[in-house]
Amino acid sequence: MNRKAALRSLDMENPAGSPLVELGDNELMRIHGGADVQPETTPVCGFFVGVGIGVILSVVKC
Repeated sequence: MNRKAALRSLDMENPAGSPLVELGDNELMRIHGGADVQPETTPVCGFFVGVGIGVILSVVKC
């Protein structure tokens, strides 16, 4: 198979092969979390926010 024939065959076929399963919009939204997004934080993040506020207040007051 020469280079031109190989390029033509790539145009016709997907190099990864045919898809095993086609997913609909509803399935994709369910898999990726669709509209189920809620902001959350960790105690470590809260600790550092508190330390930052403390440092700022300390610099302003002292």
